[in-house]
Order: sequence, then structure tokens, then C-alpha cells
Amino acid sequence: FRTPGISEREGQEVFFLKHLYHSRQIRNRIVECFERAAIHNTEPHERDRLLNFVVVGGGPTSVEFVGELHDLVTRDMKRYYPELQKHVRVHLIEAGPRLLPSFHPDLGDLVETRFKKRGIDVKTNTAVKSFHSEHEDKFVILGKGDDTERISIGLLVWSAGLEPVKFVQSSFSQCRKGPGGRLVVDDYLMVQTDRNGKDAASDTDPLDSRVFAIGDCAVNPEKLLAPLAIVAKQQAHYLAKGFNNVPSDIIRTLSDDSTGFVTTLKLKPFSFLPLFSMVTFGNMQGAIDFSALAPSDIKKSRSLYLHGLISFLTWRSAYWGMQTSISNKILIPMYWFKSFVFGRDISRF
Repeated sequence: FRTPGISEREGQEVFFLKHLYHSRQIRNRIVECFERAAIHNTEPHERDRLLNFVVVGGGPTSVEFVGELHDLVTRDMKRYYPELQKHVRVHLIEAGPRLLPSFHPDLGDLVETRFKKRGIDVKTNTAVKSFHSEHEDKFVILGKGDDTERISIGLLVWSAGLEPVKFVQSSFSQCRKGPGGRLVVDDYLMVQTDRNGKDAASDTDPLDSRVFAIGDCAVNPEKLLAPLAIVAKQQAHYLAKGFNNVPSDIIRTLSDDSTGFVTTLKLKPFSFLPLFSMVTFGNMQGAIDFSALAPSDIKKSRSLYLHGLISFLTWRSAYWGMQTSISNKILIPMYWFKSFVFGRDISRF
């Protein structure tokens, strides 16, 4: 959203949730905040700032992260820094009217209520206006209507919408771009240029109809889909099937005038199959939403979702089953057991 000050402080107090190295940066920053706050001559107001953790965004990724963050700072870190617990604060900021907008409305309200009971400050209809760094103070300005609020922070995690990676931004200048700089694709996930649809697959087409895009770097304006992993997974299976079928469903042949190539697609247009959605929100609690599978006339029924420990165990079982290697299927439950019994490892690496 190009919020002033956010990108300038990336890797210092501001972090994103997109790449693997981001998770390590966040982990090390949390430990650093506690270590600095534990120094005996640190002023009380500085301790409050260092242990003020802000997460921006109300989608599933943000909700899951806030739940795990709260468990980490109030349980695992408490073992080593019990005297600092009175300074710890966790905030969740969402610009929309409720959390989990893609889920059943009742689930968003449920998660917000559970968070507030656990001491997490949830602010909806509130946007981050700017981030500021003045000497030792680092703070954000929040806006709710005409009202503004200032919150000093030790860590801010931005998960309210991310730009495509630099490769997509810099390498596809001849392509049509959609919201957020995402590549515009057609019903077959083929990247669109200004020539597509007019003189497609000719030598004047910069991409020669050879490039396809999936996941959160792509968007079909006529069939908008959420940038979720399940969408990218189904798109990947769709294209893999097209490329790997024998004979291939995606064929390139020389054009009649021998000036270029023609891409022939035997595939049916991509169609997303909605499945149930799952989310966890800490404290071994989760939720499963079945409303996408139901007819529109009964989508508001309370029977279309589950929540609690069973949902949490279902969520873990589902992602454990998605592992492709035997070693991961053995190691992951071992790590879960180790974390449950002995707590998380907070050493920095």
C-alpha cells in the first residue's frame, strides 16, 4: 500500500511475511527486543516500546502469526524473562470491518473475541498511515476515520498486502499489470501483453505467447481469485498436466507465414474448485470453514464451520499429509512434540 516509512525500515523494525528468511529475521528481532529490554539500565518507557509488537493485516496469515506470536512471547519467552511480561503488548491492526474477511462472518467475530480475551489488542476499521523513526523512538500513526493514534513499537510485521517480487516488477514491463502490479493472465493462465488478442502468438508479440503465470503474481480481472496457496496449487496442477501430457496439451508450431510461432491450447479454461478453508489462532485452537462448499441460500448457517481443538488437530494433520518426503513426515511430529513438552528454542542463529 506504499505506506510512508514502511519500506525504508524493512529489516530493522519492520518485517514482511513472504520469504523464508523473513521468518528468521522476525524470530531474531523478537529475541533481540527481549534481550535489550532485559538490560538493567533500560528505561521503563523503552522497555514498553521494545516489547510492543504490532501485526498489520486481518487475513489468515496475520491471524495465524498473531496467535503463534502471542504464544511465544507469553509462554516461551516468559520462562527466561518473567519480569518483562508486564511490558509485553501484542496488537493486530486491520483496515477492514472484521478479521478473516474470506471466512464465514461468525468466525471473524469468534477469533476477535478470543484474541481480546487473551489480551491481544485488536483494532478493526483502522489503517496504518505512516511509520516514523525519531532518535530512539520508533512509532506508527494509526487512522480510524478522522481520529489518529500513535503507537511506539519494537517490531512491526506487515501482512496486509505485498507487492510482487522484484523479478516480476522489473522483468515484465511489456506485460499488462493488474491490481498490486500482478501480471494479467487469461483463462488459460497465459500472461497478457498489449498484442495478446490482436496479433497473438506472432513475432510482434514480445512474449510470443510462451509465458504463463500462477499464484499471487498473477490475476485474471474477469475471474478474481484470492492470493492463497490453494489457488496456486490448483493452478500448478493445471499447467503441469498441460505440459506433461503425452501428447502435450500445450503445443507450439511454426506459423503459416513462417514468421513466428503459434501456441495451441487443448486445455479447458482453468476453473478453481473451492474447498474448505482452515486457520489456527494460537493456544492450540483452530477453525474450519465449509461455507464455500455450500449453496448460497444456506451459507449463513452456523453449521458450516467448526472451531476448537479438533479443528487445530485437523489443520496440522492436513499440512502434515501434504509433506512429500518421508523424512519430513517423521521429523515434523518430533519437532511438534519437542515444542509442546520443552517449549520453543529461542537461541539466535
